[in-house]
Amino acid sequence: MKILRIVLLLGFACLAAPLALAQDGVPPFHNLRFEEDWSDYPEEGTDSLFDPLKKIELSDDIWVSIGGEARARVEVWNNFGFNDANYDTFLLYRAFLHTDFHFGDHWRAFVEGRFSGLTERDLPGGRRDALDADYGDLWNAFVEANYDVGGVNLVARLGRQELQFGRQRTISPLDWANNRRIFGGGSLRISDVEGGWNVNLFVTSPVTIDRNEFNEHDDNRLFSGAYATVKIDNKYVAGVDAYVLALNSINDPAVDDDRYTLGGRVWGEFVENLAYDVEGAYQVGDVDGADLSAFMLTGDLTYTFAEVDWKPWLGAGAGIASGDDTPSDGDIETFNQLFPLGHAYLGFIDAVGRQNIADIHATVGAWPVAKKVRVRGDVHFFWLADSDDALYNAGGGVVRAGTGGDKQVGTELDLNVLWNINRHASLLIGYSHFFAGDFIEESGPSDDIDFVYTQLAFTF
Repeated sequence: MKILRIVLLLGFACLAAPLALAQDGVPPFHNLRFEEDWSDYPEEGTDSLFDPLKKIELSDDIWVSIGGEARARVEVWNNFGFNDANYDTFLLYRAFLHTDFHFGDHWRAFVEGRFSGLTERDLPGGRRDALDADYGDLWNAFVEANYDVGGVNLVARLGRQELQFGRQRTISPLDWANNRRIFGGGSLRISDVEGGWNVNLFVTSPVTIDRNEFNEHDDNRLFSGAYATVKIDNKYVAGVDAYVLALNSINDPAVDDDRYTLGGRVWGEFVENLAYDVEGAYQVGDVDGADLSAFMLTGDLTYTFAEVDWKPWLGAGAGIASGDDTPSDGDIETFNQLFPLGHAYLGFIDAVGRQNIADIHATVGAWPVAKKVRVRGDVHFFWLADSDDALYNAGGGVVRAGTGGDKQVGTELDLNVLWNINRHASLLIGYSHFFAGDFIEESGPSDDIDFVYTQLAFTF
């Protein structure tokens, strides 16, 4: 009954909102809510009950924007972890509410609170603090200074903040999880005021989730780096990313773990409507006296039939993330995926992460109703990069230890339908099936996994 009550309440809120998609002059909602700009939003002519909250003038120089999100997702699992003993149905729910105070043209304070929870989860891992539940806490909370100096824009933030760069393959808030990722520290964005390039510098620590206590920074880990983007916009190259990231253990003499990632990405079009996206990274460092040397490389091609009704597209790609071919030799060759949005790239079941994996994938999709209804299907073919290393899941945990035998992990099929109900509400329905391969059969229970989900979200 609790699942039904929450879904019905959220559904009523979604359908009660005006049935309109994004409009000219109305800023779009962003995955990082603090990146939205409501400074020029008109006070009159709005079409939503919530629009007057987006810019409330408190004085000539001070105004505040209020926003939030409510989301509920029902998940149904069969043979979770390839084990027929693991079957469950449960509800994940969360709510965010933020205030964005602006003091003149240069200073702001962004404060966001969060509540997340779920009904009883009987799968392995139970109720997972890091991903599922946090019964009220401060989320994004920072002060910001924003100045233009000699044609360059400087944005400095100090406090608790989400990080998101590029295609989110190494750094992402991980919106799919009930608890998004958060970091505490400082960041500086330096950019061309014309929007041609930007460089992001940050020094942070991950925030550890405790569902019953105030969340605190992990004082034993430091995550820092520089992430640069240049928009080229010539005939074949639209943009280039380059980044250097460092994940270091600190304050604990018993742990020696220093990992450095150097990566880059390039994207654009070979010809009209045929887009490409290629990203690679190399890791070095020292882990408890062992030398680290690892890499990842991935690429995608997508062709959109732009002149055809429904705007269908076809895509294909491949990727590899190194594993350790000799785990006992004192060297480490397993790529560390850091803080990714692996869910979007390696299957919705999350049985596979970007560590010791090779993936060939294809996608097909279309918009039967323009900008409102999208249908999509993806298929992944997975192999271990090295059979002596483990299979790692989307969170970096070990699913199965390496056997030294067959590398075939299996095939995953993902199908989903997205309905943008209106400017505030969306409904996502999906089904995924994982066909267990020979490696899974060799290493333990090998039942195929079924995953069904329905997600309803409301944003204002």
